[in-house]
Amino acid sequence: MSETNGNSGREPERIFSELRDRPTPELDSRGLWRRIEGQLTPRSAARWTRWLAGWSERPLALRLAYGVAAVATVALAAWAATLMMQ
Repeated sequence: MSETNGNSGREPERIFSELRDRPTPELDSRGLWRRIEGQLTPRSAARWTRWLAGWSERPLALRLAYGVAAVATVALAAWAATLMMQ
């Protein structure tokens, strides 16, 4: 059994499709987004985010050296753990 509006004679599916396809310029408006962003309270960045941001300013060679040292430390610790297990 299909329900239709007696006044207009239009089917509900057609009404919903027209509503869905209707343009909504208020959602795409840059001015609206600027107003929303202006009302937001800025949050301070997390400590690790600030640390990573500072980390990226260091020279590439220094970052690679720290990476190699970290990998070597983990490998040495794993090797020492296997020696202790024997």
